[in-house]
Amino acid sequence: MAAPPAMTLVTTNLGLFSALSAIKPDSTEVPVSILWTNICLTFFPMDSFKISKKETVSVVFQVRLRHPQVVHPNSSSDLEERQIFIVECKRPSKDTPAEWEATAGQLSHYCEQNLDGSTKIFGATAIGTKVKFWSYNKPHLTELHGGVYDLSDQSGRDNAEQSLLYIRDNGWAWTASG
Repeated sequence: MAAPPAMTLVTTNLGLFSALSAIKPDSTEVPVSILWTNICLTFFPMDSFKISKKETVSVVFQVRLRHPQVVHPNSSSDLEERQIFIVECKRPSKDTPAEWEATAGQLSHYCEQNLDGSTKIFGATAIGTKVKFWSYNKPHLTELHGGVYDLSDQSGRDNAEQSLLYIRDNGWAWTASG
């Protein structure tokens, strides 16, 4: 699978810039989910990935990768997919230590319920413009690269981009190893 060119979040993508700019302190989950729709579409292109959205108390995105060896999925009887990434989105007003902890617990539950025969998956909790990346190895949810990244800050965008590229490039192997 050929990787798309690396994107610098917000600075080179008008959709990401617009979605990030739309998130205000009093926003609901809607602009946060629009931002993460754009992020997922940018980093997980539709020629290799499938993205689904679930409306619950928060917004949850699931990213599935088709097997990298299947070149023509429409003509193949060997279409294999693995869910590699789950994102849980919350409104900016939930940006408190207690909510980050609760959101991590909810993500752990989503991961456990959506493993598709594996014991491993990547995840992210997004609250407003901030995001924290995780790896789930049943039953443990562990920070992927440590820390909360604020996408309104250049260093936060850079760190988030590196995490997304890591998940995209290693998702199949990670889920297949469990």
